[in-house]
Amino acid sequence: MKDTATSNHTPIPTPMRVRWMRFRHQILPVLTVAVCGALAAWLWSRHAGPGQAVGEVEARRIPVTSNVEGVLAALPGRSISPHDRVSEGDVIATIDPQPVRARRDTRQVEVSRLRAEIQTAQAQQGENQAQKLESLRAALKAREDEVAQLDLALSALDITAPLSGTVSKVHLRPGQLAKPGEPIMEIAADGANYVVAYLREEQRYIQPDGKTVVEVRPRNNPRHVVRAKVDTIGAQVESVPSRQLRDQKTPEWGLPVRLSIPPDADLLPGEMVNLVFHKPAT
Repeated sequence: MKDTATSNHTPIPTPMRVRWMRFRHQILPVLTVAVCGALAAWLWSRHAGPGQAVGEVEARRIPVTSNVEGVLAALPGRSISPHDRVSEGDVIATIDPQPVRARRDTRQVEVSRLRAEIQTAQAQQGENQAQKLESLRAALKAREDEVAQLDLALSALDITAPLSGTVSKVHLRPGQLAKPGEPIMEIAADGANYVVAYLREEQRYIQPDGKTVVEVRPRNNPRHVVRAKVDTIGAQVESVPSRQLRDQKTPEWGLPVRLSIPPDADLLPGEMVNLVFHKPAT
């Protein structure tokens, strides 16, 4: 007959101290990591929305050119140099009018001569007069057109600033020949209308569209927040400009995104800014 004391196996309960040690070493670390990860994701979504990026405020440099070929003349009482302030409509360069006036006077003399020859030919009779008159009239028309063009050139000798800003470069000085379309100087425009950013491959999750609102924060003043909107999105990936590279020695590629900013944004052209893309409200 078996001993009833030995056949009745009652499991001994695990002490609470041991259970707590197992929970603390095996389960608690996993729960802590999961909770911290969820909390971080929640804080990130509240702070940044879809994602963050870096952009550059548009810096417009406008070349100033002449529509007339001629030698630049000195401006009366003023000399334009780099870093000078100019306002829209200011005369910042001028073409010497003497050569243009001389050409016009020469063409005007030819016009008067051709008109006299036409009158003489009209008074004469002969078989060849009709052909001669036609040739003289064609020559007169060409000279009159030249006089009209030179009159337009005389009215366009003064070159004005197309916008307000600061002279950044001076390519030609008084006494040098300016050709049509050739830059005489460059003006850095005041203010900016856009911010341009390049989204790298790992930032494609941002996926901005026309409804996306973006916070723009200057690096030197993060408290200054400008609300921008997505204006255009590039059609293809492009090389990232050197100023926006994370490492100047490593080339990068990104999708260009242009953001429109309000006129009172108070952002300096060319400065780097931090961007926060927010999901559109649903």
